[in-house]
Amino acid sequence: AVNMLSIFSQFDFSHLAVNMLGLFFWGREIGRMLGGTRLLGLYLAGGLVGNLVQLGLSYSKESQYRWGQPRATYGLGASGAVNSIVTLSILFNPKSTVLLYFVIPVPAALLGLGFILRDFAGLYDTSSQVSHAGHLGGAAAGLIYWLLLRRRVF
Repeated sequence: AVNMLSIFSQFDFSHLAVNMLGLFFWGREIGRMLGGTRLLGLYLAGGLVGNLVQLGLSYSKESQYRWGQPRATYGLGASGAVNSIVTLSILFNPKSTVLLYFVIPVPAALLGLGFILRDFAGLYDTSSQVSHAGHLGGAAAGLIYWLLLRRRVF
């Protein structure tokens, strides 16, 4: 339960603002396409997968962790959930144009690739306070959702 509650909170206001902007723009589009119930399902799945990937990476880095011991790292935020929605939107419309910083026109597929590469690079930045693994987990959830939709599983 705590793992799911963390996707409705944020570490700081700037990260909250970026996530909510992403949810507003991409979430409206996906909500129109899939409906509110499926949008919520994708949001929750993306958040859960993102948090599990981040926690798995954190545990794998701790060589002497014992169950119940206080953790030095934690997952907090909606980025994995929002990244699942952004990824699904980009996969549906890869040739659409996105205004980066509300000014620079960028093809959606290129922007998505940039997000993914930034997060893979961020995995190696030991000083980063950003859950890059959580971002990638959320993006993976969006990709899996897209693949299931293409196979008409839903």
